[in-house]
Amino acid sequence: MLSLKTKNNSEIYSKMGKVNISYSVINDSSVNILVQGDASINSEEEFYLQTLPLIAVYDFFKVDLKNVEVIDLTFIQLLLSLKNTLKSKNKNYIFTLDISEQMKTILDNSGIDINEYLQ
Repeated sequence: MLSLKTKNNSEIYSKMGKVNISYSVINDSSVNILVQGDASINSEEEFYLQTLPLIAVYDFFKVDLKNVEVIDLTFIQLLLSLKNTLKSKNKNYIFTLDISEQMKTILDNSGIDINEYLQ
């Protein structure tokens, strides 16, 4: 695992396998979490460990999944759990998902409407 902080400590990058998770502080109460690459069981522990401490610090979470090559039910459940945790702690959030048409088709064929889960 590789972790870096910028000079002003506003960003932290972590890589584990194909996953790339980055956190950017928007302001004192908001954070952007960007997930790229492998959003699967292979990266769920890394996502959990990196995201959990942020819940106590920030009130607004923007979670972006971009250039996601793989997404599976385990990671979707993790996102749903994060959403429920944020909701229970009266935190505000926005989830955005940018996945390939092939991944959308696979999820649709599985009966998973990920946009419904994350609203």
